[in-house]
Amino acid sequence: MKAIIVVLDTQRRDHLGCYGYERRTSPNVDRLAEDAAVFERCYATDVPTYPSFTALLSGQIGTRTGRVSFSPTELITHQVAWMPTMLAAKGLTTASVSTLYHMNPYFAAGFQYHHNPKAGARHRTQTLEAEEINAFALPWLEAHHREDFLLFVHYWDPHVESVWGRKAPVYRYEAPKDYKELFTKGISREPTDREYIISQYDANIAYADAQIGRLLDTVEELGIGGETMIVFITDHGENLGESRPQGKDLWDHYDVYESIIRIPLVIRHPEIGRGRRIDCLVQSVDVTRTVMSFLGVESPPQLDGFDLAPIMDGKEKKLYSEVYSETGFATCKRALITENGWKLIKSIDNGTMFPDAPHTELYDLNQDPGEVANLDQKERARVQELECRMYRWLESILGKRPDPLRLRAHMGVVGEAQPYYGYIHPPRRPS
Repeated sequence: MKAIIVVLDTQRRDHLGCYGYERRTSPNVDRLAEDAAVFERCYATDVPTYPSFTALLSGQIGTRTGRVSFSPTELITHQVAWMPTMLAAKGLTTASVSTLYHMNPYFAAGFQYHHNPKAGARHRTQTLEAEEINAFALPWLEAHHREDFLLFVHYWDPHVESVWGRKAPVYRYEAPKDYKELFTKGISREPTDREYIISQYDANIAYADAQIGRLLDTVEELGIGGETMIVFITDHGENLGESRPQGKDLWDHYDVYESIIRIPLVIRHPEIGRGRRIDCLVQSVDVTRTVMSFLGVESPPQLDGFDLAPIMDGKEKKLYSEVYSETGFATCKRALITENGWKLIKSIDNGTMFPDAPHTELYDLNQDPGEVANLDQKERARVQELECRMYRWLESILGKRPDPLRLRAHMGVVGEAQPYYGYIHPPRRPS
């Protein structure tokens, strides 16, 4: 059996056609979704990129591994269970096409074939294009399609044009030349206009989707579709100029609002779940157990999450009554989301960018999916109940260990990583 994990970085679920978006941004992902299980309520356990991919590849939440931010003090050693390593140990071929090695070498661990298209250009880590990924992924697939394998493919589009190690202003989401005008009809072309910026974000999705289509077509052309699980997911979404209780006109992915942590998850299994829309709570860490089970490898007990196959084939109706998501990048926050739509956000440290943001937020997602009305003061009894549930959950995970988010906040430098990324500066017209 074979499995391919396709990650489209910084992808908002509500900007994909299979999740109801009106623009035709994703015909190939939509085509995959028609023949797959589409999860409506999947949450990233950890955001943004660094902790999110750590959770995805380890099958363990950041509260357990300690990786909740970009801090070099949060060490991941060989003692942490790692999906590619566990699969390789059982004789499967493992391969990745990704530049995550630049963030930390452990992202290459367990991959017998690790392709870094920009190995000699660290500043291009987050700006390489999907075609550059496919230049490595497609030949590898053609060469190894007769083997049992895990292939991990990470496309950075539509991530903002981050320039590592430079503080120069960066043009936000600038789409490839042939796609720039795809969604600009009838709107201003000013690079600081919100609708134009969103048009470029969407155009990048369309560009990446075309390249994902090439990958999907290759799977079918090689005749391995009937034995290959394909997982489509993202590491996190994106604020696209929304106003929140935290602040106004937010463009970022370092928080725990729905636009960032509620993510797309589409799984095409050769035998089950085809054409199903699944509305129960699931998490990004469920991918590890699901893939390993499909490939015939038993998961160790320390992994978080569940095998999603029983949900996909209808044998189970739900897995969680509540899920959690957290971030330690620029701010230290943890969110609890219940199966009936209540969401509690607790801020341990608001950081330097939004020091006056609320420390407690409560939302009724059924009535307020945009998280505009903070019910913290109106629903005090509910806040206290959810706080107790969060505390009990945290205690069950940590035992006697300290909370890594509180350790991060105690360092007093939750914003230290920001200057590393060019995209934190306001967009300006390119010269």
